[in-house]
Amino acid sequence: MMRQPGWHDLDAGVRVLLARPRADWPGVAAALVAAAHLSDRVRKRLRRPVAGRGCGSLASEAMAWRRSGHRRACDAEYRAALAVLLQALEDWRQDSARSARRQPRVQERQRGRVGSARRRAGASASPQSVQ
Repeated sequence: MMRQPGWHDLDAGVRVLLARPRADWPGVAAALVAAAHLSDRVRKRLRRPVAGRGCGSLASEAMAWRRSGHRRACDAEYRAALAVLLQALEDWRQDSARSARRQPRVQERQRGRVGSARRRAGASASPQSVQ
């Protein structure tokens, strides 16, 4: 799961959206959230931040994207971009929750607990391992 976004993360993400045409905001927001999640997974797997990938936060990912110098944090355009970013985060969380419900079954298969040759009577080792 991606790092919990704070106010700084949201502000950085909104500034990425404000640097693009309004019609592109939903796609850009979804791509930004997905990229931050991927960076977080890489960081967790390697147990350290990776150069060019950031630390897995939305703000660190946004730093690699073109951002707007927009300074009025409460105007209508900023609020609209913030709403799009929050919706992208919510969509991503719902998608990740759905995939998390499916994930344990896959992990059990990988560990040999479901449909394993070890469970079947009379299963022998593969020819490659007998050599």
